[in-house]
Amino acid sequence: MVLSTLQTLALIVGIAYYLIIMRNSQRNQQMQLETRQAQLFMNTYLHATTEEYTKADYDLFNIDLKSIEDWYELLEDKEKYTSFNMWALYYEGVGVLVRKQLVDIDHVARLLSGMIMSFWEKIEAGVKAMREHYDYPRAMIEAEFLYNSVVKYGREHPELEIVTPTLYQSKPK
Repeated sequence: MVLSTLQTLALIVGIAYYLIIMRNSQRNQQMQLETRQAQLFMNTYLHATTEEYTKADYDLFNIDLKSIEDWYELLEDKEKYTSFNMWALYYEGVGVLVRKQLVDIDHVARLLSGMIMSFWEKIEAGVKAMREHYDYPRAMIEAEFLYNSVVKYGREHPELEIVTPTLYQSKPK
């Protein structure tokens, strides 16, 4: 009887130990995932802080995309197109990372919401005209997804005061 009680007790202790180890392992995995997501986002974010991207951001003030004609005009100006394309591809990439949940929308919304919203609202009409003209519905779809995700997140978190700034609405002086 004592032996069976000891065996039962040992079994219970073993199971409890195993459950504690598994829970700690899960916590560690979650922390590693969050750390990797933060590192991935910060690596991505650092691109937006380079001198090259800052210059391209400045050039966006002089880009208007409201129609297919504006697209043709943009394509004729290599410098403006390069600046536009840098940011367009950047937001496409961040959009994919958010869609695949490789980067937390909270990080993106807190650091990039104003830039994302200003950019998309400045080019939305032109992108939609280009999609229709070229019959290419996926054109800038990830940047649009990113914009919609930031807007939705802002509505769900009013304390962040995510609103559309007027970054690109008037030309710099």
